Amino acid sequence: MTEQQLAAGLAALKQKEYQQAIALLSSVVQTPGESQQSVLRAQMGLVVAYQKTHQMEAATEICQQLQRSQVTQVRQWAKKWCQQRSLKPTHPATEKDPTGFVPLEKDNNPPPSPTGFVPLEKNPKNQKHQKNQNQPANGATQETSTGAVAPDKTSHQQQHSAIAPSPPAQPKKAPPPQAAAKSTPPPPPPPPPKPQSDGTYGTGPSDHRTPTIPASSELPWKHAPKGKKRRAFKLEKKQQYRLVQIATVAVCFWLVDTLVDRSMSFTNHILYQLRSLPFVNTLQIFYDDPKPAVAVGLLVLFALMPWLWDGILRYFYGLEFTDLRELDAYSIPSRKFIQRQCRARNCPLPKIGILPLEAPVAMAYGHLPRTTRLVVSRGLLEQLDPQEIAAVYAGEWAHFLQGDGAIVSWGTLLCQIPYLLYWKTATWGDSVAAKQAAATHTYEKSILGMSLFAAVVASVAGYGLYWLGRWPFLLLSRWRCLRSDRLATNLTNDPNALSRALVKISLGMARDIQTQGQTHWLLESCDLLFPIGCRQAIGASSSYLHHRQERSQNSLAALFPFDCNHPYRRWLLLNNSHPLLGERLQYLARYAQMLRVEPEFDPGKAKNQRPKKAVALTWNNLIAKLRPIWQSGPLYWQGCPYFGALLGLGMALCLILVGWIGQVGNVQAIEWLWSDRFWIAYGAMLAGFSLGSFWRTNALFPDIEPTQAIPSSAQLPRDAQTMPVASPPVALQGRLLGRRGLSNLLGQDLILHCHRDLVKLNGLSPLDIYKFFLRSRSQQQVWDWIGCPIEAIGWFRQGATPWIDVETWQSHQQVSHSRHPIWYTLVAAAAAIWATYWLATGGI
Repeated sequence: MTEQQLAAGLAALKQKEYQQAIALLSSVVQTPGESQQSVLRAQMGLVVAYQKTHQMEAATEICQQLQRSQVTQVRQWAKKWCQQRSLKPTHPATEKDPTGFVPLEKDNNPPPSPTGFVPLEKNPKNQKHQKNQNQPANGATQETSTGAVAPDKTSHQQQHSAIAPSPPAQPKKAPPPQAAAKSTPPPPPPPPPKPQSDGTYGTGPSDHRTPTIPASSELPWKHAPKGKKRRAFKLEKKQQYRLVQIATVAVCFWLVDTLVDRSMSFTNHILYQLRSLPFVNTLQIFYDDPKPAVAVGLLVLFALMPWLWDGILRYFYGLEFTDLRELDAYSIPSRKFIQRQCRARNCPLPKIGILPLEAPVAMAYGHLPRTTRLVVSRGLLEQLDPQEIAAVYAGEWAHFLQGDGAIVSWGTLLCQIPYLLYWKTATWGDSVAAKQAAATHTYEKSILGMSLFAAVVASVAGYGLYWLGRWPFLLLSRWRCLRSDRLATNLTNDPNALSRALVKISLGMARDIQTQGQTHWLLESCDLLFPIGCRQAIGASSSYLHHRQERSQNSLAALFPFDCNHPYRRWLLLNNSHPLLGERLQYLARYAQMLRVEPEFDPGKAKNQRPKKAVALTWNNLIAKLRPIWQSGPLYWQGCPYFGALLGLGMALCLILVGWIGQVGNVQAIEWLWSDRFWIAYGAMLAGFSLGSFWRTNALFPDIEPTQAIPSSAQLPRDAQTMPVASPPVALQGRLLGRRGLSNLLGQDLILHCHRDLVKLNGLSPLDIYKFFLRSRSQQQVWDWIGCPIEAIGWFRQGATPWIDVETWQSHQQVSHSRHPIWYTLVAAAAAIWATYWLATGGI
């Protein structure tokens, strides 16, 4: 019976059913009177299974026990495993297998065991490991030395198969053999964890651990091939794309000029109020038009953009430039692609930068291909295959071939100024808050309190300006990603590799957020330059992991139902920096079909689209195009405040037209409507926004019944019809992730990790910010619960980026209320009062 359990456990390990393998192999180890050979094989299999499930402490404990075995081969295997888990290899080529196992003998005739163990009676000595030179064909699977079925990779990737994402928790260093021999024998390996009712695995009632997001190497991939025959896909709408680029630059200039002008006017107004003080007077230069100075400043920023980016990434994020030949350790196709592109365009090789970041990211910045920098993270090089890395490089290079790389990298650099202000002032404010808590003198506390208030104002203003500066570039950022995908397909002839790369990048970002416990500063500040936005990666990875339970589930409509089938997804995407991932994968899958190769993901049936004919722009045609908008009831409910503002503006324009007629006809009774046209338009828009907000309040915040609230993230609606305004109540339990201190004072980075999902949270109360200054330690606040298990009760919003509007936070028997509906109603009431003031007084 034990031999059958051992064989079943090794077979489960080979099929990547690690939990079942742990259960079977643990029973073999704990069976009394079992043969030494079976116990050793079971223990070696447990080491591999615990490693794959990121239970590194249990794996290291068993390895320490194996180091005291009387079998030389087993001791060497265990010692090498512990050394490789404790010491980071200096070069990816130094490690030949992800589990650190080297075959015990040279003979390949007997079938390999899933643990890499051969019969003990042979006991060969001084046998050297012989490297296998034969690689499996494309599309086949490979059996590693541990017996786990790994996805097919190229021969170069197999040579460097040690490049794998590091586990969330670093294992402890194994003691030397001498110390291990003197210590007492460790207890037998722990029993396999039992699944709890919520799907998590724990060892006791107080265990709040949730399953980690799996690494991309642990998920099934088809590894569809690249196209054999080249076919160039034409980039359409070039003139419209140039107009969008010009409009983006113009709107950015107008926004910066308006902010500078308003800041100068506000400063002079404050100085004028304080003119009675000595040496205080208004600044004459602030009365001048700032447009020339703003234009010169933006041009200088554009001219120095590559070198400014180099300095920011080096100083704040540890960027290191390397030689192009260094890419051979990770992806030879990437090096060949860059050399081929530069040779074809007769330009020097771009600088290749590597960021010491575990999250897989890639970015390119500069003016032209001659001044371009191609920067990727260490995590991207370690988590992607060689062909996928080459596809990512092709996508970044495509931005400069189509002329949008300089604009977006310039705009992102412009946003770095307020973001660095937010980051550094928040960090400084945390140190000031610590000093204030330790201060004893009243005078010192007052000075530190004023410094803390200045840090709060500066950090909040910097974060607000950062998000305001992103808006002019959102449309261009979404459009350029779709065009770069098509151009990258033209350059590499491999849309399947780019499809896998995009999914792995989103999974890697979500995994890094879960591992680090917060969103890295770089992921948020530079997301316009990345292939995938960090907020989008959270929702995309959750949808992918939720639906892809098996290899056969490969349809994009099933993996990303919102991205592919939601009727209003384009409208819900207006505030996002990247197009929907499922939609991008559909385009890439159809490119693969046009190249007559099997796509990595099934795109579904394409709609029969007739060729468009040029038609004259008439009222009937315009009404036919706009009819789907005013016939969509759910879209009305979702955009009630914005449609109300547009309706108010339309009514104001009618009144302004009447005033213009009165001015032309010299009718003084209605002529004032024209002279006060600005105040009428402004007040009418505020009134429409207020009425629309009141109109959708009940639909946006329905009553939360405890019995009807969704208790698990696996039950969240992920269909293609849910609108954010149709909000099912939820009561989810998980671990709260996010930044600490002033950098998260507005709830910028609050994420709930429940099951294998990450869900963005929204709903800190302004009263919580007030309590931050009170420094009351009698009751903890929401930001004190980061890293702890909590329960979030609120409303789930299924949009382009899913989130939860939290009403009640619960942790450690403490409760905090956000009062989200109340604050929403107060904002609508304030807009109504302000609109009444403008319409009644005309702005006086």
